[in-house]
Amino acid sequence: MGRRSMRVLASAAILVIPMAQAQSTGPLARVDVGGSYSALSGGYSSWQSLYVRASLPDGSGANYAEAVRRMAFDQSATLVSVGRVHDLNPDWMASGFFTVSEGGDFVPYSKWDVSVTRKLLPNRSLLVTGGLSRSVNHHGYRDEAVLASVTWFPIDPWMLEAGVRSNTSNPGSVSGERYWGVVGWRQAQQREITARFETGQEGWSVLGSQADVVGFRSQLYNLAWSEWLGEREGVKVTVEHYDNPYYRRNTLDLAVFKQF
Repeated sequence: MGRRSMRVLASAAILVIPMAQAQSTGPLARVDVGGSYSALSGGYSSWQSLYVRASLPDGSGANYAEAVRRMAFDQSATLVSVGRVHDLNPDWMASGFFTVSEGGDFVPYSKWDVSVTRKLLPNRSLLVTGGLSRSVNHHGYRDEAVLASVTWFPIDPWMLEAGVRSNTSNPGSVSGERYWGVVGWRQAQQREITARFETGQEGWSVLGSQADVVGFRSQLYNLAWSEWLGEREGVKVTVEHYDNPYYRRNTLDLAVFKQF
């Protein structure tokens, strides 16, 4: 890891990350430290990552920060993300996140995401979100996307979500949609379980030093389990399967977290 990467990681430790849904942000600050290992088919080497994530709630929302060191396709990259979710009033909230990276063709140079959410129903248990994102990638590619999602908390402790993301990759104006669904179950300060499925078209991707690929379908299955081992600390285990026409990827992610 170079000196610049070390500075990026050190800076992220004090920044304030788009890794949690806005409605799940609690009154306590939280730090997660973890790593992942991915096995790939198609003759590709394994992936590894190390990360630090932090959330800092306040009276009108929460600030987030993340630093990731990732190795994939025999390359390495460092990413730093910062963002905020802000309650505009009891019925509306907005979010904005910004990511920059160093190294690695498999990550964008920069990426931003913004969204606005409206809370509906008398108990505000139905959330409708619209958003925009743009990324500047390696090899001259850009991605621009529009997303929409609906999140519903029907009864405690359940959560349901469905969404669609329409993406256009340039050059070439390759467009496509991806769809996702999430089921969550949460006991505050005890246990959280989330299952996610995602499918649809991807715009642009790079396979290490091989030729870029544009316009292909893929699927993702993700199961995450957080377990509190004490009043304010615990572990999180995530397993994930991803496949596209070029390779399959199986990932195990382990993290420990502490609330303050």
